[in-house]
Amino acid sequence: AQYSPEKGDFAAELGFTPFNTINGSSFQLNEGMVKVRYFLSGKDALRLKLGLGIDSKTTTNTTYYDPLEKENVTCIDGSETTTNNATDFSIMLGYERHLFTKGRFDVYAGLELGYLMNSRSGSYSMNGTGKTYDNDGDLSITTTVESSKEYFNQDANGNRSMDFFAA
Repeated sequence: AQYSPEKGDFAAELGFTPFNTINGSSFQLNEGMVKVRYFLSGKDALRLKLGLGIDSKTTTNTTYYDPLEKENVTCIDGSETTTNNATDFSIMLGYERHLFTKGRFDVYAGLELGYLMNSRSGSYSMNGTGKTYDNDGDLSITTTVESSKEYFNQDANGNRSMDFFAA
């Protein structure tokens, strides 16, 4: 069987991480990677790499505070929820030179230039009940506490990379 590329050959590569083991809620095409190569000769190839990464994480913390000494003290019982979302997209054009090929063993170097876009968004909310105790330790005031905020950030820039690979 022949493993070395020839002029006019196409090759495709897909790398992905379907489940993030840290928070269990992300999907990534391995740095955003679907790579297609077109071989100009047995040693030279043009390549196109498309990338996509999506990550979403929600954290909820619940607090309950019951002080032992209840004279002149204010405390809040409630919950906080934080949500963070991230999306990355890239498109890279490149060239690679295959330096040495023997059977399935292939050593090559590559260079690519492209475009990378990052988008980040999220929200934070807190709600709870504030309790104030008087000098005798009796509950004197109960208030409702609520707070929330959101953010969004997006940027784009050119990107370049070099790689050296032996497979």
